[in-house]
Order: sequence, then C-alpha cells, then structure tokens
Amino acid sequence: MPAKVDNAWLLDVHRRLLARDPAAPAQLARKVMGPLAQSLAHVAHLPDDSEMILDAVTDTLMSYIKRPGQFDPSKRGLWGFLMMSAQADLLNLQNKAERRHRRERSLKLVEERAVGGNMETGEPNGQVAEVDSRMQAERVDRVLDNVFPDPVDQRLAALVLDEERRTGPYATVLGIQDAPLEEQRRTVKRQKDRIKKRLSRLGHKTT
Repeated sequence: MPAKVDNAWLLDVHRRLLARDPAAPAQLARKVMGPLAQSLAHVAHLPDDSEMILDAVTDTLMSYIKRPGQFDPSKRGLWGFLMMSAQADLLNLQNKAERRHRRERSLKLVEERAVGGNMETGEPNGQVAEVDSRMQAERVDRVLDNVFPDPVDQRLAALVLDEERRTGPYATVLGIQDAPLEEQRRTVKRQKDRIKKRLSRLGHKTT
C-alpha cells in the first residue's frame, strides 16, 4: 500500500496556503503529487504513471491550491480530503473519456449516413477517415455543419451527441436561460426531440 504523507506536515502547509505563503504551493506539489498518484492508482487499479491518474491528481492539487479554504479540518484529514477529491476527478475524467468515445462512434455513423445521402463531407469515395484526436473538433464541426446548417442546431446536436441531460446547457444555447424553469424544460424538450428525430434519420440512436 503506498505511503501517505505525514498529516502534521500537511496541516502545516495548509496553514501556509491559507496565509498565502508563496513557497507553499510548490512544496505541496513536490511532496504530495507522487504519493497521491500512487495511492489513487492503487485504489483505481491503474498504473500510477498513467495520463488519467496524473491528470486527476493535477486537477485536485490545483483546485486545492487555488481554494485551500474548501478543506475543513474538522471533518477529515487533508490526505483523506485530497484522496476523495482525486477519486472524484478521476471519475469525471473517465466519464468524459467514455462520453467522447460514444460521441466519436455516433459521429462516425452520422458521417457515414450523410455520405450515403450524397452530402459532401470532404472524404473521398464516402470513406470515413481515421483522424487524430487533435482533429476531433474539426471533424465534429464538419459533420454537424453538413447535417445541421443552423449554428444553433449544430450546438444542440453536439450536446445531444455528448449525451448531455441537464436543461441548463441547452437553455443557454437557445438563449432562454432567464425564462422560468418549467418553460425552459418544455422548450428544451421540444428542441431536443426535433434534433434527435433528425439524427435518427441518419442512423444515430438517441436515448
């Protein structure tokens, strides 16, 4: 089991962070990042040098350093707080990666159907190119631009493909975020149903 960092040292650096000691953030990162990554990897059954583990630990430490007041010493130790935060950040990253994977599969199907319907996608002979992740945003924009000429519809479709279920993001795109909540929900549902119907014609199954 990976070793924890001494709690007395952690409480001392916590007090220094609250006092805005300029040396405290770097000292915390040097002391805690390695052990925290090892502990998180042990719990998550992942290599402690995996990109996702390191990203989760980095996100946790940056959030804590920016707002050390979020830690309440009366509830738990700082090590337990950092571990809990890192596990939550790791789960968020894993969920985001899974949503991105599902979205890429959905976009591939939409693009293939769009090509079959004689829509221009820029891919020769209707073949779907395997693209680097750095080109994903460009690919999404190209597909949605072909299927949904209206920029608002493009943004709504991106949310649907990303399996976003909250009303707020859709309401923001539609510019109705200041309307009563029930009105937002009705309008968002109507628009989502319209977008889903258009996607379903292209072979994308929506839930």
